[in-house]
Formats: sequence, structure tokens, C-alpha cells
Amino acid sequence: MFHKAIFATGAALLALVSRLVAYPLTLMIPRDSFSILVLGREHGKFLDNAKHFFCYLQDKTPGWRCAFLTESTTTASMLQQQGVKVLRYPSWPAFIRLLRAGILVVDSMDYGEHGRIGLIRGARLIQLWHGAPLKEIELDLHRRRLARLSPFKRWLVGMYKGVLGRYRRTDLLVSTSEYFTEKAFQRSFHAKKILALGYPRNDAMLDALRQSGGLVNCNVDAVARQRIHAHRESGGKIVAYMPTFRNGKISPFDTGHMDLSRLSAFCERLGILFVLKLHPLMQGRYSMESSPFLVDIDPDSDIYPLLAGIDILITDYSSIYFDFLLLDRPIIFYPYDLDEYLRDDRSLLFPYPDMTPGAHAHTFDDLLASLERQVVGIDEYAGRREMVLRLAFDHRDAAASARLLECLNSIPV
Repeated sequence: MFHKAIFATGAALLALVSRLVAYPLTLMIPRDSFSILVLGREHGKFLDNAKHFFCYLQDKTPGWRCAFLTESTTTASMLQQQGVKVLRYPSWPAFIRLLRAGILVVDSMDYGEHGRIGLIRGARLIQLWHGAPLKEIELDLHRRRLARLSPFKRWLVGMYKGVLGRYRRTDLLVSTSEYFTEKAFQRSFHAKKILALGYPRNDAMLDALRQSGGLVNCNVDAVARQRIHAHRESGGKIVAYMPTFRNGKISPFDTGHMDLSRLSAFCERLGILFVLKLHPLMQGRYSMESSPFLVDIDPDSDIYPLLAGIDILITDYSSIYFDFLLLDRPIIFYPYDLDEYLRDDRSLLFPYPDMTPGAHAHTFDDLLASLERQVVGIDEYAGRREMVLRLAFDHRDAAASARLLECLNSIPV
């Protein structure tokens, strides 16, 4: 608790200094209307919506000046090798670009941290976010947590979040559908405008040509890509397991809800390649045995260029299943800790049974039984997938990035 308090105090002081020092500079230095700066989540990881919109910008933006901002030396080096403009933060070139950029594109809420909040005043803020939410996010989650606190602590947390700029009003928030705008995004963000444009990351999933691009394949697990391709060529089924994180960092391997030895034998019997893409917080929580039927994907890598090669998805509360609906393939839900998750982690925005169109498994035996039915071709949920897909997406194409860029042309600085 003491260490958290020290960290929070330091973050608040840095944000205050940034605001005080940068504010007069933002008044004197004009913004460049044609300068776009893209910042990936977790301080510049090259994945998700920020990555895929940036990839689109490289070929589709004559007259625009685009750069990717990152705190990672590995990401910066990787992008430099691709010949694209990348800025390492903190650095003088990054400070200058933050002061000059007319548009800042982000897909998380950490864009103002580490002293950036003062430098971005006056830029148009475009929030892509990173998933159509099943569970409560941002303001919804913030309000619930505040309600548990005493009045003084509530005031203190509110001041802290305000200094950090955590809930700053965005100029444009990208949604996936009018339904999700009304039921989820309006209550979770402060935004001047919310438009159901779809997600750039799904362009890479739906467009085979983009999956073969050099920049799109940066930060994609090369070993997993090769094994998925080889298994598909051999006629085998590919299953991916992608659970969300828990606040206690507990994984299904800790609780016995995932048995890799049994899973490997099961996959061998049915000719399945089983792909595990776990949250980074679960990394190191299990021992991956050597098996030709199991693939452990780098948790910090980009999965979207590989999703088109997945036949069946297994998940729990992760929003990735909404995107997977666009492929119209079976989904198995494995909410083995649903009651505990609702009590200790997040509330859900929708009733879980209504919004999860697939078989529900609550034990490992249930999971294997459901998976075997799907592998042999028993798909009882196609109609329900279509119903949820209609709610989740207003567009089913690979043109989300194109729609977003068209909107940016019309937003005044």
C-alpha cells in the first residue's frame, strides 16, 4: 500500500509539472493540422487498433505526416527497420512532436501518463479503445469503485484522476455499433462525438492481403504463425484459448481449470493445434510442456493477423469474441469462475447468458466435451452468433480504417 501511495504521488507531481511547463508552450507553438501521432496502449506497444490504423496510414495518407510514439526501445528499433517514422519517448523529438501534432490517436487511457498530459493540450484526441466491452470499463468502473470509498477518499481519488487527465473529454470515440454506443460507450467515456466506425484491428483479420503485409506482421509471433499455417495446410483444426485477466492475477493453471497434459493428449487424438494467447499478467504462471499440439503465443504480440486461421475460439469475459463473431466460427465460453469474477473483478454490462452465443463450460471436462462436439462439426449456435453480431457491429467489412481517416479529415483543429 505504501509503495502504491508513493507511485501515485510521483505520477501526480509529474503531471502537474508537465501541465505547468508545457501549458505556455502549447499557447505559443501552433498545431500542425496534418500531423498524426499514434500511441499504442501500455505506453506504445505495437498491437491492437493503434497499430492497425498506423499501418493503414502508411499507404493511404498523401499530405499527412504520421509517426508512432513508444516508450519501448524494442518497438522503436523494430519500426525503424521497417522504414517508418517512430519516436522514442521521452526524447526531444518526441516532446516537439507532441507539442506540434494536430491529432493524437490512442486506444487506451494511459496516453497522458509519464508527463505527456501537458504536451497534448490542444491536439485532437481520437480514442479507438481496445474492445467492444462485455464488462464495465473506465467511468462505469470508476464510479463503482468511488462508491465504496469515504467522502474524503472519493474527493482525493477524483482530484488525482483529474490531474492525470484520465477521463479527459475526447474529440472522437470509435464504437463498433449504435447499440454499443448507447449501452456501453456513452456511459463509460467523456466524448464530444461517438461514431460506430468499426475497429481497424478487424481490417487485418478480415482482409487476407493485409495479413501478408510486412508492417502488419511486425510484432506477430512468427513461430505461431508458421505452425498455424502448417497445421491448416495439413487439414487439421486450430483452436485458440484467450482468457481475460483477473485482478488477483490468478490463472486457470493456478486453479486446476486447465490441465496441459490432458489437453495435449486430447489434441493429439483429434488432430488439433491448440493455441494459447494469455494475458501478460498470466505469463510465468504455468509451465508449458513441449508438445507438437500446443502453441504458446507471446502475450505481448499482436494476435489479429492470425485470427483468420483460427477455427474455434475459447474465452471467458474477453471482448475478443465480439471480433471473432465477424468470422462466423464457433466460440466456447469457459467462465469457470463467473460468480467470483462478478464479485471480485468486474460487473458485466449485459446478462452473460444473453450475450455469449456458444457452449458454456464450467469444468475442464465440460470444456473438452464441448470442444469435441465443435471439432466434429456440431455447431448449434450459428443463429445466436448472428443475433449478437447484429448488436455488436454495424459494419462487417475491412474498411474501418478508411472510415476513420475520412472522419479525421472533417474534424476541425
